[in-house]
Amino acid sequence: MQSLNDILKNLCLLDIRKPVILGFSGGPDSMALADALDFLKFPFHAVHVNHRLRPEADDEEVLVREIARQRGWSLSVEVVDCDSFARTSHRSVEDAARQLRYRALFATAEVHEAQAVITAHHADDQAETILMHILRGSGLSGITGMHYRSLPNAWSNTIPLVRPMLDVWRTDILAYCEKRGLVTVHDSSNQDVGYLRNRIRWELLPTLESYNPKVKQHLVSLAKILHDDDQLLGLLADEAWLKCVREEREGFVRFSTQCLRMQSLPVIRRIFRRAAFQVVLGLNELDFSAVERLVDFLDSPTRTRRMNWMGGIQASMEGAFFVVYSPTAARSGNFPQMTADGVIKLDIPGRLDLGNGWTMEAFVEESTIAENLSFSDPLMVYVDADKIQSPLSVRRFSSGDRFEPYGMPGTDIRLGDFFTNAHVPLRVRKTIPLVCHGRQIIWVAGVRLAHFCRITEATRRIVCLRCYSVDEDCPAN
Repeated sequence: MQSLNDILKNLCLLDIRKPVILGFSGGPDSMALADALDFLKFPFHAVHVNHRLRPEADDEEVLVREIARQRGWSLSVEVVDCDSFARTSHRSVEDAARQLRYRALFATAEVHEAQAVITAHHADDQAETILMHILRGSGLSGITGMHYRSLPNAWSNTIPLVRPMLDVWRTDILAYCEKRGLVTVHDSSNQDVGYLRNRIRWELLPTLESYNPKVKQHLVSLAKILHDDDQLLGLLADEAWLKCVREEREGFVRFSTQCLRMQSLPVIRRIFRRAAFQVVLGLNELDFSAVERLVDFLDSPTRTRRMNWMGGIQASMEGAFFVVYSPTAARSGNFPQMTADGVIKLDIPGRLDLGNGWTMEAFVEESTIAENLSFSDPLMVYVDADKIQSPLSVRRFSSGDRFEPYGMPGTDIRLGDFFTNAHVPLRVRKTIPLVCHGRQIIWVAGVRLAHFCRITEATRRIVCLRCYSVDEDCPAN
């Protein structure tokens, strides 16, 4: 108990006065941890996830509820549909169950404002995890296995995942449960060798133990030895990340290509791993070959300067930038987006919703003196009101579109060629709003104004066109 108490405070960095969310299957591991937390008077709320994968799952839920009632423990139960989620997300049932379980734990932690999610993973789990990662081709971080405290993690950037029992072996847990007279749930799926972890537990590890009976202990020791090396590389990679990243948000990271290429190969690999986990929240594994494909693309870009990296994640070289992104990213940098098909009318004055968090508006500018206007924002342009007529039309790119860019009088250029010359990424071209007067393009939103409707000394009335995202303040006009 004293050892566990020290680990909770010193390695998991928990405050004994604040509650945690405990993953509670009712099996020997989580039962022993719940009993120990109760003994230490450590406040916790238990969460039981019913995966509905076995006929006895509902009976186990009833037993878990009764155990919690008798012990006076706070408990909530989440029922999830693993089979459906596995099909729709193209995951194994094992991985789908894990994802849904942790989502439930961290969602509950947010509701209860808990300081952490705590699980009962132990030393045997650690040895099995390390072997799983080795078999999947993981790098150094994977071979270090699970940690006492993980933040950020695959499910939260603010709530840590803690595992205080990583030095406790399964035999000790079973002995503890017997000594304390604890009633536990028996999960029959732990014997099913159809799952990779169970094959490792019941087939691979016994074979390895025939070569060395202490193989599990050596695997756990290996993880501890490599952890310090991994921490040092992690610090170097964190420093490089801050130097190289030019923009980051959910589903999107943009790097300076030059800065990336100045880093050492181990650091670049770390950066790309971090980018993958940031772009795809909940990503579980990333094998070595996937990272190497992105390293090769950085060294030798394809002719199109784009690649489908993995699992829907894209990578592209855009001017001086190296971009890793998900096609479902909410927005694409400073390029406005329009999700609706067809043509939408924009009155002057007027405002319309472009979708995907973007709004466009048109209003009459009071000043007619160019010196009083700001031309520094690419998302706002001024046009000669006498060269256009309300309502304007707004639509997306269409094959055959042509454009007379500002500063290029008399030049009728294909819009696709203009995009290429202006280094507009392929990933955003088909969603950039085009503001038109009749068949003429007035403004490629966020990119360039047309030359014919520019403000001149002869301009007497001015209309302002502006795009903004939901993160910006709406102007008063």
